[in-house]
Amino acid sequence: MKKLIVIVLCLVINSVSAITANDTTPTQDKSHPAGLKEKYRLSLADEYSRVTVGERKGYWNVFNSTLSYQHNYGILQSTYLSLNELKRFGDTDNTIDAGAYFKSPDAYGRIELGIGAKVDYVYQSQATLEYAHRISGPCFVQLGARHRNHETGDVKIYSPGLAYYFGNHYINADYNTSSTQKRGSAHWVALKSAFVINEYATLRLGAVKGERIYDINFLDAPEQKGYIAYANAEFKISNNVGFSLGASHSEEKPSFTKRSLDSGISIKF
Repeated sequence: MKKLIVIVLCLVINSVSAITANDTTPTQDKSHPAGLKEKYRLSLADEYSRVTVGERKGYWNVFNSTLSYQHNYGILQSTYLSLNELKRFGDTDNTIDAGAYFKSPDAYGRIELGIGAKVDYVYQSQATLEYAHRISGPCFVQLGARHRNHETGDVKIYSPGLAYYFGNHYINADYNTSSTQKRGSAHWVALKSAFVINEYATLRLGAVKGERIYDINFLDAPEQKGYIAYANAEFKISNNVGFSLGASHSEEKPSFTKRSLDSGISIKF
């Protein structure tokens, strides 16, 4: 029954709480320049969801803890280790991901490797590579590639996109194609944005729409169309402490609904 409930492709680990808490699109963080002694950052994020799959109702929970180290050495910006606990209708999976961010005046990127433990739903292993290059002024072209190994087969995801920066704000859009072993391809689009309201508050908005976003029922891609919409607000208490609050709503045909609340805290030291 487990494998007929869910294998999440793109967002299995980085559900909405982790997407907003660990956004991979760089912003101009002027509160943490090179030379400050606060090199470490601990981020904790929790998402609590009410889920309906057909006649079955229950709760999902995702807890993410990420420790990063700010290098600012050449193009190496930071490295991180991320631990995730995912609960689905009483079953618990765990993942460990490690990665690094790179940045130059005209490009930025990320690499990540991860493994799953006590796997019921999530990947057994995964690799992620993302790269963006400036094409004109504040506009960047992006390309992402992910490979995930599941018990039911491998999944490959390719994500070309564009990012536009204006001041400390940005808008990012990408088109995603996934190829699932023995099950063909699926497609979806994703939009995310960040708007700095003032020095203490940032608003993040985003949406995903397409096929097999959650892959609940193992049907053909056109039979599993759905969407995710989310909003998240981040607040800075001081230069070293901040917190976030957010909410999201997700649906996927023929019978999946997910309503979520998320919260997080970030500490630099």
